[in-house]
Amino acid sequence: MGRSIHIQVDSPDDIFADHDLHFQFEFGIKNGLSRQFCNLIDGWSWEQGGSQMDDIGQIARVDVKPIWEMEHYRQLNWEELDIMLELAETEEEKNQILGREKQNLEKLTNNLDRVLITIQELIDKFPLIANQIEATGKCSKQYFSMPPAGQEDNSEDYFFDDIVKFKDFLTFVKTKGTTTVFFEFS
Repeated sequence: MGRSIHIQVDSPDDIFADHDLHFQFEFGIKNGLSRQFCNLIDGWSWEQGGSQMDDIGQIARVDVKPIWEMEHYRQLNWEELDIMLELAETEEEKNQILGREKQNLEKLTNNLDRVLITIQELIDKFPLIANQIEATGKCSKQYFSMPPAGQEDNSEDYFFDDIVKFKDFLTFVKTKGTTTVFFEFS
C-alpha cells in the first residue's frame, strides 16, 4: 500500500473545535497530499545527491528548507526518541541526541508563515518547474504537468494540485490561530 503523508498542526483540537466529524473527514480528503508528494519528501535524506524536491527548489530558485524541516517534528513520536536515548552508550551521545531534537523543534516552532511563503513561491513558479523538471523513478513527468482544466476529481496525482491543497490547508489553519505545522507519515 505504501506510506502516506499528512500535514499536522500543533493544536489540532483548536482547529476543528467548531466542526463535526463529517467536516473533519471531508476536510482531510479535500486537503490530502498525494503518495507522489510523499515520495518527494520521504526520499530526501537517503537519495544520493538530494532529491527531486531539491531539484524543484533549484529550478524555481526557492529555498525548500522550511518544507524539509516539517519532517523533523516529534510531537507524537516520543517513543522513537526514548529508544534512541536508550541505545545511546554515553551521556555525551544522549546530550547530542537531545540537542539535535531541540534544534529541530526550534526550527519548526512558529513555522507556518515560512512554509506558506515557500508554498506560494512554488505555486507562482510552477510553469518554470513543469518545463524543466526531469522525471525519476519516484515521480512521473505527468505528475509535474498542469492538471487538466475543469476536472476537480482527477484520478491522477499532480504536483500543482498538491501544492495548492497544501496552501489551502495552511491558510485555513492559520485563520484558526495555528502557528506550527509538521508532517506525519503513516
